[in-house]
Amino acid sequence: MQIKVVNGRVELRQKNGILIRVVGYSNAVHAELHASGHMLLILSETGKVELRSPEGHMIKEIAPAGIKQANFSEDKILLTTTKGLIKEFPLK
Repeated sequence: MQIKVVNGRVELRQKNGILIRVVGYSNAVHAELHASGHMLLILSETGKVELRSPEGHMIKEIAPAGIKQANFSEDKILLTTTKGLIKEFPLK
């Protein structure tokens, strides 16, 4: 699967580009699929970070606001705040 952010929506696509589904989000600026394929990290333009399933179901809100960058790093999530601080959150 591939992830694509188009006009604030997160799209899951097959490797050949065919759309599988749109994950319900209206202001996404970044999305990343975990290596396992079972979790999706979404960063909104307001700095909110959510962990979702590929079906779009919310697993957990990681941060309500103030995040500039969010990425998976093995078994944790790395967040960079708007003040430049780096925070780590375990996935389990």
